[in-house]
Amino acid sequence: MEIANWNQANSIRQVTIQRGRDPRRFALVAFGGSGPMQAGRVAEILKIRTIVIPPDPGVTSAFGLEVVDLKNDYVTTRVERTDLLDLSAVTGAFARLEAEGDCGLAKEGVAPERRTLHRSLDMRYVGEADELRVDMPHGRALTEGDIRSAEEVFHQGHERLYGYCYRGAQRMEVVNLRVTAVGATSRPRLPLLPPAGAELAAPRSVRQVAIDREGEFRATPIYERTRLKAGHRIAGPAIIEEFGSTTVLLAGQRAEVHPTGSLIIRTGAADAGVAA
Repeated sequence: MEIANWNQANSIRQVTIQRGRDPRRFALVAFGGSGPMQAGRVAEILKIRTIVIPPDPGVTSAFGLEVVDLKNDYVTTRVERTDLLDLSAVTGAFARLEAEGDCGLAKEGVAPERRTLHRSLDMRYVGEADELRVDMPHGRALTEGDIRSAEEVFHQGHERLYGYCYRGAQRMEVVNLRVTAVGATSRPRLPLLPPAGAELAAPRSVRQVAIDREGEFRATPIYERTRLKAGHRIAGPAIIEEFGSTTVLLAGQRAEVHPTGSLIIRTGAADAGVAA
């Protein structure tokens, strides 16, 4: 478990610290079958102060697939330097992709007023392999000004992502023309939990659990998440069980049930100069 926790923490470091972001300034959202089990220790390693466990974390990804907007990408490859682009041909290629995208959404039953089409270019510096996506204006013929604006956006994105750019010193090229067809879906209205009032959260049972890194078994309260109400507070060490996932609260950590059903866990990590 400790090896798995450090692997997770190192993965988070790659998308935060290595990109100039301080993970202590963010909340850790944990879902999936094992995410809530590991989150407390991962947050300790990274000194993250807040953890959010959404309702039914074991099926969060599946739930997202059911409620997210439909999105289809239509791509055609056209490797050409930006200063040599045939703008008429590019505009025509975008129009064909847009027609294909609109037709695809229609076949999926999306009403015309709920369809949107977004153009973009996959661009890179000549001689490099990594591309960045740059949004382009929709619904009209492209102009030289649009391409110059795209080049500047690319420079800025490259500098933001890699720390440098070749503005004025390196040619760039288009690799792909892309149209993203989006069909808006209706968002569900999720129920709120009833308030706990003065009622305290009661454990379902107590059992011996090796919950700390020393591996020593201790009497640990076990809570059933489906019985918790908005405002209930639980102090670690404790375990909160539910179908599909288990949340582990370490010593010094405190969980509070949000009205939406999410568990908001405060880890107790404190670092000077870091805002809550």
